[in-house]
Amino acid sequence: MPMHHDKHSKKSLFIPAPRYEVSNKAIVSRGGLQALLHIFDSTSLGKELAKCLPEDGSNRSFGNYGLSLLLIASLLSGHDSIEDIEEFDDDELLEELFDGKVPTPKTLGNYLRRFEKEHINALKKFLTTMGYTLRAHTRKVHPHKGEELPHFKIDGTAHEQTGRKMEGVGWMKTSREKFVFGYSSLTIFDELGFCFAGELLPAAHPKGHPVELLDQVLSPLRGKKIKNPFEKVAHVSGDSAFLIEDFVLACQAHQASFTIAAPKTISKSST
Repeated sequence: MPMHHDKHSKKSLFIPAPRYEVSNKAIVSRGGLQALLHIFDSTSLGKELAKCLPEDGSNRSFGNYGLSLLLIASLLSGHDSIEDIEEFDDDELLEELFDGKVPTPKTLGNYLRRFEKEHINALKKFLTTMGYTLRAHTRKVHPHKGEELPHFKIDGTAHEQTGRKMEGVGWMKTSREKFVFGYSSLTIFDELGFCFAGELLPAAHPKGHPVELLDQVLSPLRGKKIKNPFEKVAHVSGDSAFLIEDFVLACQAHQASFTIAAPKTISKSST
């Protein structure tokens, strides 16, 4: 079934620009939330996100795009679970966006369960688009920030969990030879701290797909590679877990320089 692009949910929601005033009052923890959501909504990122969302379900009054912004607001606020969105019940901005009543955790849970594999794959690609958009904006506003060529670092991380009903968790060994109960992730960040790609990995398969993630991140630089065939387009670094032939070949194919840490002993199969 082709993915449905719900454009109406994007058009029906408008985040007003924040008003900046000088004040001696203490700033609340969510003081900059409106500004961040406005930046996201007023750029092309909002439209691109709307294309990745599933078809509207039972909660048409809220709209998928609005619920996605609520989830973004929750992540920006440091929430650990969807139940934490109840903290928004007294937030004037979010109450205004949802006609005076912020959606319940149950509503948001039902919304998340409508995501199929196609939507998740689209969101993974959107993460790369968002990374380059934020990087370009930051470099334009603060040209002294970052490097001329993006420096991408790929890394795996173990996430210890206590909830035993979570899917994909299990016992796994960390890089420090410690066993923890949880799951892992594989991500690619640039030197400015923006995430360009990532995937959650169950404990049973902690290695992930580093080559596919690298292809996803470096593919948008193909035009730059064609224009300047003898110049590098990016730099990639990683630890010894990525000292594998396919990963090195991917760096070379995309015309990226790379630095990969080597273990004390390298077997012939690794070289």
